[in-house]
Amino acid sequence: MPASAAQELINRLDTDLDSNSIHMEQIQSRYTIGSTGVHAMNNTIQFAVLRRQMTCKLPLLVSHVYEDLDHGFREYWGVNSKEWTEVDTYSTCVNTVSQAANRAFAGEEIFRNKHFLEHARLYTQGLTASALLLRLIPDWVKPGLAPLVAFLNRRHLQAYLSICIPVVENRIQRAWAKLANKDDDWEPPVRCASFLLYSPSFR
Repeated sequence: MPASAAQELINRLDTDLDSNSIHMEQIQSRYTIGSTGVHAMNNTIQFAVLRRQMTCKLPLLVSHVYEDLDHGFREYWGVNSKEWTEVDTYSTCVNTVSQAANRAFAGEEIFRNKHFLEHARLYTQGLTASALLLRLIPDWVKPGLAPLVAFLNRRHLQAYLSICIPVVENRIQRAWAKLANKDDDWEPPVRCASFLLYSPSFR
C-alpha cells in the first residue's frame, strides 16, 4: 500500500475493515455452514479463549502435543534409521498434525479417532471447494443450487458431529454433577473445548 493511502485507511470505520465479513463472504457461510455456523462466526468467543486461556495453559499442553507428534511420526514414518522408507509426506503430516491439534482442542476421547479426523479433513476441504463454486454462481440461483453443492460437505459435518457431540454432552453432565456434589473429584480437561463450554460468553 502506498504511504499516501495510509491516512485514508486510518480514517476508515472499523466495519469497513472487518475481516470477518470478508471471510464469511469468501466461504459463502450462509450456504455452506448454515445459520448455526453464521452465528458462531458472528460470536467469535473462540478467539478470546485462544488468546487468554489457551495461551496461559500452554505449558500444560506442550507435553501432550509433543507426545502426539512423536506418536504420529513413529506410526506413519517409522524409526528405521538403517533403510530407506517411502512415505506419503502430505497425508501423513496432515494426519499427525490433526491428531496433535485435536488433542489440544477436543481431548483424549476422540483425538485419534480415524473417522473423526477423516470427516473433519474432508469437511474442511469440501467447504473451500463448495464456497469457490458458489462464488461463481449468480446470487439469485444460489438458494436453489447451494443444497446440492454443499450436500457431501454437510454429510461429513453430520458424521463429524455424531462423534464429538456425545463427548461434549458427557462433559456437560460431568460438570453439572461436580457442581451438585462438591466431593466429586472430576476436573475438566485442559482443552479448548472445555474452555469454550465454561466461557461466560458461551452461556
